[in-house]
Amino acid sequence: MIFAQIETARYICRKLYRWFCYYIIYEFTDASVIEPRVQPLIENQFEIKPVMRALLFSEHFYSPL
Repeated sequence: MIFAQIETARYICRKLYRWFCYYIIYEFTDASVIEPRVQPLIENQFEIKPVMRALLFSEHFYSPL
C-alpha cells in the first residue's frame, strides 16, 4: 500500500537529492529536478538505479552550487 502512493516516490527522490546534491530543496529544484524523476521511479517499480543515473548525469548535478 505504501508504494501505491505517489508521495512515497517523491519522498525517495527528495532523499536522494539531499544526499547526493544539496541538503536544501528549493521550489524551483523540486519542480525542475526532483518531480521529473518521480514518474520514472514509479514506472521502474521503485528501482533506484535509473533515477540515480538520471540525477548523476544531469546538468544540475554538476552545477557550481
